[in-house]
Amino acid sequence: MSNYIVNGKTIILKKEDEQGVYTQSQAMEHSSKLGRGWRLPDSEELQQIRKQALNKGICQFLKLGFKFSDPADMEGPYHSYICTNRRAEVSDPEFSLTAFNFEDGIGYMSSEESECLLRLVREE
Repeated sequence: MSNYIVNGKTIILKKEDEQGVYTQSQAMEHSSKLGRGWRLPDSEELQQIRKQALNKGICQFLKLGFKFSDPADMEGPYHSYICTNRRAEVSDPEFSLTAFNFEDGIGYMSSEESECLLRLVREE
């Protein structure tokens, strides 16, 4: 596990992705079953984790093991990670999910049915 400072809080990033892909409801259910404070990260946390890891060097960033798309496979999977959007209205589930891509460091609005990879975080 790796620690990152985001908005004055220490965020612990789980060492590996969870197995498979998840919709929003599946991801939330999975994280709640794990307990110990594991949860979906928000898009700002993932942006800061990416930035801090890259500041330590590309080798440190690659050690985190995030999946990337194969540039030679234009029809292959686009590897995005499920996260929440803190700025979205909690009462509007259609816009509360964001898919974050570690290749470009951008969060994208996504639907409840979209399936994404999952890497959980918790506060120290």
